Amino acid sequence: MQIPATNGALLALNHAWSLPDPQKEQEAQASGIYPIDRADTPPYLSGNVLGTWLSALRIGRTLYTSMPGEPFPEVSHSLRLHTRGAWSVTLLSKGQDDLGYFYPSWVYPFTAAYGSDHHIFNVAPQAGDQFIEGQLGLIGKIGFTTTTYTPPEQKTTEFGRDAQPGIEALAAPLAADAGRGGRAKLVFEAIYTPPKGSSSRPEGDRVHWRFGDGTGAATGFLDTGQDYGQGGLGPVGKVRTAHGLRPGRYTAVVSAVNTDGQPASWRLPVSVFPRLRVRIVARRLHGSVYRLTTKVRGGRPPALAWRWRFGDGGHADGRPVVRRLASGARISVTVVDSTGTLARASRAL
Repeated sequence: MQIPATNGALLALNHAWSLPDPQKEQEAQASGIYPIDRADTPPYLSGNVLGTWLSALRIGRTLYTSMPGEPFPEVSHSLRLHTRGAWSVTLLSKGQDDLGYFYPSWVYPFTAAYGSDHHIFNVAPQAGDQFIEGQLGLIGKIGFTTTTYTPPEQKTTEFGRDAQPGIEALAAPLAADAGRGGRAKLVFEAIYTPPKGSSSRPEGDRVHWRFGDGTGAATGFLDTGQDYGQGGLGPVGKVRTAHGLRPGRYTAVVSAVNTDGQPASWRLPVSVFPRLRVRIVARRLHGSVYRLTTKVRGGRPPALAWRWRFGDGGHADGRPVVRRLASGARISVTVVDSTGTLARASRAL
């Protein structure tokens, strides 16, 4: 897609990439800003028009969208708001390109007033709108339903948020299948943000987890900041913890009280599905021709892939498969469900 760029400074940094390396280094030392590593020839740059790519990928009902730079949260908010039928919408920052920062046009005055590098490296006021509309067009082509994007979006501004600490939590993965022992092991991590201008941290340098199954833990956290030059950032103690959960839906909660007595918490829904199991069903059509399919139990539907292997070295993909096979031939199949879990089965005819 084509983006008419209005930021002369950003375009200059793009052009500066073609300078000799010593000159680029000199410019970076003088300004603190390094040139942008991307092509400055068509179709990627023509005059002040930047060319870039957008891609959307669907895996079951999970949606991934490329972002050719660093999008503001308002971009992801709009894509999630206008996409129907997806379990999750994940934005892949700096996917396929790295133009700079972008956000919807109605956000532009805030970044201009704030005066951060989000404004310095902004592509153009309307760039976020173009990427949202472009991705919604792609999302509709891969089977999801979308609604019309009409900025500005309705959002609530949390006045006073800078005066409060914040916690966010991550789990990898958010959904998993149980293993042979009847549990799935999820890895949890917390991120703590102090109030603006503060260096306070959770009491005892610990955050406290409740996993939703009656158990809990105390761990370290990743410390971030709201101000440039803020010291003491990074991991504090052991940041990640692994916890096994039986099949079910849970809400994990992480909380802390900082050294100024201010509380913060975050709720994180996670799901564990029964162990994925697969059985091969073979039906003779005529002679040595068989129709092969599977019976699948457990896991998170739908199944996404069937990969067949045959004793003669052949292979096939899909469900079902029709193939000529010798009597007693060995066949195997690997099935992948929408959590990415694999289950295998094999048998002889």
